[in-house]
Amino acid sequence: MILKLKFVNFSSLLFSVIVILNIVQYMWIIPSTYSFLIKIFTVTIMAFEIIKYRLNFSSVFIVYMFMFVSIFLLNILIFDSFSDNFLYLLLFVITYMYIYLTSHKHKLKNVDLKLFELMYDFVLLTSLLSIFFHESVLGGRFRGFFSNPNTLGLLLAIFYPFVLFSKSSIYSKIFLGVFGLVFIFLTGSRNSLFAFILVNILFILYKLKPYFANKSFKIRPMIIFFIFFIFTVAYIFFIFIPIGKGVLQRFDNSLSSTNYLMSSRIVGFKISFEQFINNPLFGIGYNAKSIETSPTASASTYLEFLKSLGIIGTIVILFPVFIIFYRLKKLSFMNFTVVLDVLSLAIAESYMYTPLGIGAFFAWYIIISIAFG
Repeated sequence: MILKLKFVNFSSLLFSVIVILNIVQYMWIIPSTYSFLIKIFTVTIMAFEIIKYRLNFSSVFIVYMFMFVSIFLLNILIFDSFSDNFLYLLLFVITYMYIYLTSHKHKLKNVDLKLFELMYDFVLLTSLLSIFFHESVLGGRFRGFFSNPNTLGLLLAIFYPFVLFSKSSIYSKIFLGVFGLVFIFLTGSRNSLFAFILVNILFILYKLKPYFANKSFKIRPMIIFFIFFIFTVAYIFFIFIPIGKGVLQRFDNSLSSTNYLMSSRIVGFKISFEQFINNPLFGIGYNAKSIETSPTASASTYLEFLKSLGIIGTIVILFPVFIIFYRLKKLSFMNFTVVLDVLSLAIAESYMYTPLGIGAFFAWYIIISIAFG
């Protein structure tokens, strides 16, 4: 599927570059040195754009950023982790400010849908190509060109709602949805699969709403969509078993106490929860570096925030989410779906814990742009 993007100005072009770079930097074909340079380049562009538009923020956003910086700065000072985490605070601030300006001052909202839909196509295409360029790609969990299979599942799940709510034909959505579901399943990412199915259910309910309201309703496309969705699930479980046998075992062992990965995550969850209970107000201190290597990491954005920043810090950092649910009646169903999508992905993924982590930029873009819109 070919999409024509209309760049309303140079800033929209830069935004598109940042979106692409935030995907490419997590591919294993990109050396770690280049990945670091990409991050530096991305932050430089964001800082330049913030200065260019003279910090033109709303009063609500200014208050939020003041609370955020205060609680975050207090946390890293109390726990003597200033040198390690001041850079993350700076990245959070720059990213949030840039997202606000990009989504509300540059008037990119008519580009978002097409651009994020194109990113879904890009991830799908590169994943398909990886089968031909990497001989061991079908061994174990499928990861495409990414270093981690969860990255592939996460990105597909984040971008998928933009495909469903696009103006593409129902047949195009079915085609892209089927491929996305196959790849997500083969990644073995249970959280991404849950979010993917949740989005489909919400979309089907959304399309069925006029039918229950006794209004004109084209039921044939929805029947076709439902049949293809069910067929694909059956296809994965019964035909893809020779390829995805290890993946199926991963799902079978999800709740098994003897499964090493699951038992280690349960241990991490219990330790993180105990640390939060012992330090409920301010947590044990924010440390973004430890989340990649610590055996006590809970693999949950919410629990990591509670453990690190306590109840007060978590409320502050997730304040835009509370704004969204306060304004729930004013949200379009698409906005509601994409917000629920990124929030459900955070249940068993710590991807929102860092500002420029895997998929974090896209999640915070969705949350902040909708909350302060």
